[in-house]
Amino acid sequence: MGSIKVIDGADAVIEMELVRQFPDLTLVPVGETLDRVSSILASLANAITLAGGLAVISGMFVLAGALGAGRGQRELDAVVMKVLGSTRRNVITSFLAESRRLLKFDCAASPG
Repeated sequence: MGSIKVIDGADAVIEMELVRQFPDLTLVPVGETLDRVSSILASLANAITLAGGLAVISGMFVLAGALGAGRGQRELDAVVMKVLGSTRRNVITSFLAESRRLLKFDCAASPG
């Protein structure tokens, strides 16, 4: 078993000469096979990148939906906070802090 590297275009001449001198020799071209495998792996990498991007986008939609669904609860929380004597600034600050915690959690959970 062995391998040779030839100048582009000279492979046919060298193959014919080798087969003429060594009739039992079997030549297996691997360059085309390696190019094909490389192309398949590049396509696979693109597919994985696309799937990861879709996962991040769907995660953002889920987070937006969760925030939207919790809006009514936040409004009730604001009413309770106001009844208990909180100022508008305290209510807004608490909601901003909650949003910041969710954003930090989302960023920490996302890949990359």
